[in-house]
Amino acid sequence: MLVSNLLDADVYNLQNEEIGEVEDIIVDQGRIIRAVIISVGGFLGLGERNVAADPGSLVLMREAGGDIRVVANTTREDLQNAPEFKFEGTMSR
Repeated sequence: MLVSNLLDADVYNLQNEEIGEVEDIIVDQGRIIRAVIISVGGFLGLGERNVAADPGSLVLMREAGGDIRVVANTTREDLQNAPEFKFEGTMSR
């Protein structure tokens, strides 16, 4: 699976509720995926914030139509209450 296919992929919980969208991926020392940045909350782009998820806590699958589905064993509330990830310093865009 190509990383480029993960960007903007919807993230769902085990109850099949959409809880966010893959915003970016953090790679440490050019070889280890350290976090998947997920945008959560908000409506139509307003009030969104980013959180860093452990890549081991996510399951990636390709749906019948070819779209990528990311599933996290968490709730929308847990992600909204997680510490915010900010793109700054060496991780600025």
